Amino acid sequence: APITALAPSAAFYSASGKDYAPAGSHYSFPATDPVAEQVASGAASTSYRTGQVTGGVYAPSGFQVYGSTFSLAEGIRRVEFRSIDNIGNEELLKGATVHVDATTPASTLSVGTPQYAAGGGAPVIVSTATPVTLAAQDPESQEVASGVQVIRSRQDAAAFAPYSSPFTLTGGDGLKTI
Repeated sequence: APITALAPSAAFYSASGKDYAPAGSHYSFPATDPVAEQVASGAASTSYRTGQVTGGVYAPSGFQVYGSTFSLAEGIRRVEFRSIDNIGNEELLKGATVHVDATTPASTLSVGTPQYAAGGGAPVIVSTATPVTLAAQDPESQEVASGVQVIRSRQDAAAFAPYSSPFTLTGGDGLKTI
């Protein structure tokens, strides 16, 4: 019988026993028919079905013949598949659960003291001792949140760099952009 795998176009990120994938990833099914006693007829076709898992309940679609790559919508998705070789040997059904995350993280900026905020959309005035703190969270959507990998920031036109702790503004007086 053939051997089939689920192949994503972008590597899965695995955490806490879950496989996460970004939205827009494409999936394919490479299938081979291994040689057994010097005979292999070749993989003839692959069938698959997908479905959403909501509250732990799987709602599958019907099986379809695989023809080209496909993508999955945001949420917990189950993909089940099997191939058949040219003489009718059928592979046992295989499956994978993919947590597709299409929701971007949300970042916040907090300005410590001392500061002066005039309001009305005017810039906040700070000193070189005023700490600036960044935070981010990955909001859950469709029961999926892969988490925040890194927060990156920059001051003015500098290169983006990973954020790890509160910082102060540098470069003297004037308008600054974070």
